[in-house]
Amino acid sequence: KLFGRAAIFGVKKSGKGGGFKSGGAKPDNDGWDQDILSAVKRRDIDGAIRIAESKRYVTHATLLNTLMTIPQGIDPEAGAKLLSVLASWSGWDQDDHQAYFEVRGRQNILEFLGEAAAKIDGARTKDVAFLQRVGRLRMNCTLRAGMRDGEISVTPNDNGQEVDRRGILAGDFVALWPMDAPEVKQMVECEVVVAMPLVLKAHTGELGRGWLGSQRMFRVDALANRQQYGRVLAAVHLS
Repeated sequence: KLFGRAAIFGVKKSGKGGGFKSGGAKPDNDGWDQDILSAVKRRDIDGAIRIAESKRYVTHATLLNTLMTIPQGIDPEAGAKLLSVLASWSGWDQDDHQAYFEVRGRQNILEFLGEAAAKIDGARTKDVAFLQRVGRLRMNCTLRAGMRDGEISVTPNDNGQEVDRRGILAGDFVALWPMDAPEVKQMVECEVVVAMPLVLKAHTGELGRGWLGSQRMFRVDALANRQQYGRVLAAVHLS
């Protein structure tokens, strides 16, 4: 029987048994936590789930790191399933703590990935002049290596279009993708290190060969609010 928050939210105890209690013996970690994280970074959510279910144990550090890292552009329901599976194989002191995290965490990840899907769809379908005016898009960008390791220096050419430069700020997350191929599989999700001049750092995804220093044109589109998502996720985990 569940009490407290689990009863309030009407959550039933997981049939998987939730792994084991945090006071029990834990299996040796042979690096599968990094395997789970790497699979998620590759957008292989099914692969990450298979690893977790085969090992039947996930540390809380891996639980949070993986969910904090989940790429934008993932199907929201797939993200919610990943959260549920990882939580079910983490050690929890009390069942209602796990149930509360799954309910609130699911709401949070669905909202975040849903917002991301809407932003990505808007980048593909909305008028580019409008997106520029509201500060959600930088166009005709060339890329070169930044001054610090891993940073990407971006030089936009907005062709005289008025751009609200308050739209993309330091700490935001953006989609970097080729002008001629704005597809999720080509997208590199980046954190904005500096807004002016624009400097990015890749979060998930990899730059294509020859992207840096070439004359190929790219676009930078604002994505969902990852900072808010992360704050809520951390808060419900600690509650």
